[in-house]
Amino acid sequence: MEIRPVERLILTMLTEIYDNLKIKGEVDASLVRSALFGGHSWVFDWEMPGISKVEDKPERLVRETVNILDMYDFLELSFADLGQDDRVGIDDWRVRFPGFDGNHETDHMGIARFFIEELGRFDRFKGRGLNSHHPTLDQARAMLRTFEPIRAATGMRSGLPRLTADEIRQIINPDHA
Repeated sequence: MEIRPVERLILTMLTEIYDNLKIKGEVDASLVRSALFGGHSWVFDWEMPGISKVEDKPERLVRETVNILDMYDFLELSFADLGQDDRVGIDDWRVRFPGFDGNHETDHMGIARFFIEELGRFDRFKGRGLNSHHPTLDQARAMLRTFEPIRAATGMRSGLPRLTADEIRQIINPDHA
């Protein structure tokens, strides 16, 4: 990690504030100061990788994740409103949000977790394990392509917009739509 002179000054001042106010936080102010004065900025990568290695998620990933969450929220809500006869041919596990693969879809899983746990959005998914343990993105993307035009049309309906049983079938079987 490269620290510019102005950042070095700001960090030094912050460590002094920490010391003067006797703040006991997760950051060790004396370690920060020692690293700064000793030319050991590499210590931040070693001792605080969560700070130095964090990169913001691209907006397109955030948008895609929220669209997937929204689609599954809509699917689950609509499925719950269907009568038993309308559910014939729709496996409930197909409309339930499966999460994302913790090994290969970690950005999406992290974004979903932040929306659900930190922002309090998509309460329906709170408390669920978000690791599907298998890839889900390709299927979710195919479902989204079918869902988006259907979702736009639901706004024209009276009452609360819900998906019909046929629309749910189309979305969960995008290759057969």
